[in-house]
Amino acid sequence: MKLIFFGSPEYSLPSLTKLYQSHHEIIAIYTQPDKPSGRGSQENPTPIKSLANELNIPVYTPSSLKTDEAFNQLNQLEFDLGVVIAYGNILSTKILNIPKYGYINAHGSLLPQYRGASPITAPLLNGDSTTGVTIQKMVLKVDAGDIVNSDTISISKEDNASTLHDKLSELSSTLLLETCNMVETNKINAIPQDESKATFVKKLTKQMGHINWNESANIIERKIRAFYPWPGSFSFVNLKNKDARIKILKATSTDEKGQPGIIKDLNPLNFLIGTGNGCLRIFKLQREGKKKQSTAEFLNGNQLDINNQWH
Repeated sequence: MKLIFFGSPEYSLPSLTKLYQSHHEIIAIYTQPDKPSGRGSQENPTPIKSLANELNIPVYTPSSLKTDEAFNQLNQLEFDLGVVIAYGNILSTKILNIPKYGYINAHGSLLPQYRGASPITAPLLNGDSTTGVTIQKMVLKVDAGDIVNSDTISISKEDNASTLHDKLSELSSTLLLETCNMVETNKINAIPQDESKATFVKKLTKQMGHINWNESANIIERKIRAFYPWPGSFSFVNLKNKDARIKILKATSTDEKGQPGIIKDLNPLNFLIGTGNGCLRIFKLQREGKKKQSTAEFLNGNQLDINNQWH
C-alpha cells in the first residue's frame, strides 16, 4: 500500500523505520515545523524530519492542517492509508476522508483508558501493573476511534516514564506494521470503544514535578518514576544558607515513620526523608546545573544535617 506517515518526536522513529523496511511504500511524511532550541535558539528539525531526509522521502512541515492550502497539498498525494503516531497536529474531517482506508493512530495506552496527552505517565502515577498500545481508526474526536489492534506489556517496579516510552515506542512500531498488513488484506475487525470506561489525562506541566512532602511516600515514589525525565521531581533544601533546587531521580518508599520533608536518617549510601505517610529512601539526585549523582556522591559534596527541611 501507499502510505503517508505523520509523526514528529523520537517516539515515532521505530514506527517509521519499520514501515520503511516493509513492502509498503511511504510516499510522504508529515511532521512538525523546525523549532528553535539550544544555545542561540537555532532552528532544529524534528527527529522524524531528520530521518525522512536520510531516507530521501518527501517531507512536509505545515504548522496547521486546517488551511485550504494544507488540504489541497495532501489531497494531491495519492495514498491508501495515513499512519499517525505522536504527530502533534489535529486532522480535520476533510483530511480524514481523503485516503481510501482512512487513518490509523498508535496511542500509548489501552484505550479507552488514558485518552489524551500523557498516557505514558498515567499508569505509573496510578500504580498500574500493565499498560500497552492501542491502534485506532482515527475520527475527529481525540482518541475515540474504533480499536483495530492492541497489545499489553507489564510495568516493573524499575520502570519509569523513560523506559516505558521506549517499550511503548517499539510496541507501536510492531502493531502499526501488523495493522497496515491487516488493512491491506481486508482483515480489520474494528471494535467501538466503550465510552462509559473512558478516562482522560492532561498535558504535563513543570510545576507538577514539585514534591509535596505531605503526600504519602508511595505516591511520591510513583511521581518520581512518572515524571522522569520530564518535568522531573524536585524539591528545595537549604545548602550553605541558600535554597537549592534538587531533583530526586531514584527513590523507594518505606513504611518507616517520619515528619514530612524532614531528613530522618543520613545513611552514607542513601538517606530517608519523611512524608505524610512513610518515608522516602533517596538513591539518586541532581542539584540544579550539576550532573546526576548517587546519594554517596551527593553527600560527599553537600552538607546535609538530620532535621534538614525539604520543601
